[in-house]
Amino acid sequence: MFFQINLTKHFLFLFTILLISVSISCKEKPEELIIYPDVTIELCSYFQSFEKEAAKRGLIVDLRNAGIKGRLTKIHGNAVGICKQRGMKEVLIDRKFWERSSQLKKELIVFHELGHCYLNKMHDNEATPDGICQSIMRSGQGGCIDFYTQKTRAELLDKLFE
Repeated sequence: MFFQINLTKHFLFLFTILLISVSISCKEKPEELIIYPDVTIELCSYFQSFEKEAAKRGLIVDLRNAGIKGRLTKIHGNAVGICKQRGMKEVLIDRKFWERSSQLKKELIVFHELGHCYLNKMHDNEATPDGICQSIMRSGQGGCIDFYTQKTRAELLDKLFE
């Protein structure tokens, strides 16, 4: 009887270790962050995500070879992001905006500016009848309201990369 109880405990212990090992090995490994030349580290994951989202839609985007720079800085006026296109292209994002924004808002502004700098997209102020922006490429001056959420993200990115 004693021998049987010890085997049961031993079996349960080994089974638990096996389950933990399988659980750990089956988890997705975090994606390695790509560092882009002349891009502030805070923006790198968004540059990488831009390339990944484009690829999901059949578009090959290579921001590293495009040489687009990116940095956080102070932007005067109402803009929170700028695509500088004279000489080398550069995405500038207002540091104060960045510090107070959610990941989704950060993605929206970086993708918007890369829409200008890489995709050569112009502003698009098309809106629904209730005033919701139909594109992340809105100007901010057109009067439509941003509605970039987890639910609307895929559709808005489809439009960006079409």
